[in-house]
Amino acid sequence: MKTYAAQSGYVLQYFYRGMEERATGDRSYHFDVSHDRRTWWTTVIRVEKASIAAWEAAHGRTLASNELYGLAKMGLFAAFDRHDSPPDLRGETRITPGQFDELLAALGIE
Repeated sequence: MKTYAAQSGYVLQYFYRGMEERATGDRSYHFDVSHDRRTWWTTVIRVEKASIAAWEAAHGRTLASNELYGLAKMGLFAAFDRHDSPPDLRGETRITPGQFDELLAALGIE
């Protein structure tokens, strides 16, 4: 279990549960999340194949699986910071093409 102190003021605990590659080529990263360690829910961070392909074409290289996981985790943190109430985090959050550079830059990936 890991902990993240969100800008909303909540301290959230989360577990990484795994990645699923969809038939479309999109990747879904599954995290179990709690704000009180009693109530847990699944949050899915979706990284679309088209967005990955666009970033790779613009940067002339392929993203490694660990870089894609890092992107998903930074997307999870961004979702934690963006939502005022933990239950709003249930379901799926899509990383938009516009977020790729910002989230990857936070990891030192250019």
